[in-house]
Amino acid sequence: MHLQSYILIAKKNSTLIELKRKAYGLLSEMTGKDPDTSLEIIIQNDPSIGIKHIEQIHEWNSKKSSGFRLGLIYNAHLLTVQAQNSILKLVEEPNHNTFIVLTTHSKNNLLDTIISRCKILSWDEDNTNKSNNLADFFLKSNYAEQKKLVYDYSQDRRKIEEFLDSLLEFFSIKNSETITCKDNQNVVELLGEWNSANSSGVNTKLIAQSILLNLGNYE
Repeated sequence: MHLQSYILIAKKNSTLIELKRKAYGLLSEMTGKDPDTSLEIIIQNDPSIGIKHIEQIHEWNSKKSSGFRLGLIYNAHLLTVQAQNSILKLVEEPNHNTFIVLTTHSKNNLLDTIISRCKILSWDEDNTNKSNNLADFFLKSNYAEQKKLVYDYSQDRRKIEEFLDSLLEFFSIKNSETITCKDNQNVVELLGEWNSANSSGVNTKLIAQSILLNLGNYE
């Protein structure tokens, strides 16, 4: 299967973990298989992404692999002209099992030659779908992925609130749809307590630990 490269137009405040989740979701939809998350490469830099950063993705792409893999360039509008010219061939003809995604909140700084070689996708999910997808992604992830996601969100009090709200909405819906809903109700009560703790200024890392302790998928 030949995978086309994408430019994912996202909101300015989209986090790397959110964009990775979106990219992996696209890859799963196209292949019907779960991508190998150990085969990913993430390119990001501030204030610019130059040739020396792009060398990483060329080296990664040159290595053979049997599983579907993701190459993601985060904040692609930071790519220098030289770096963009360097990846023209890569985005035009990625290896058959390689999915290249350039994420940006504006494609104005991207060369026309890059844009013409990619499929453009705008992030147009509504808040409800975003919340449900976030909760679903967390609950289906392994413990290591869950830990990274929770601690990424715990860096900002507003982000941990967003994460808790997504879980609360998810379990509230499950609670209303299921007959045996005692466990769901217990989780809803816990989420309410964690939201209150966050509003009261409790250290967000402690809230993250509680989430993992109660909802984490331990080996």
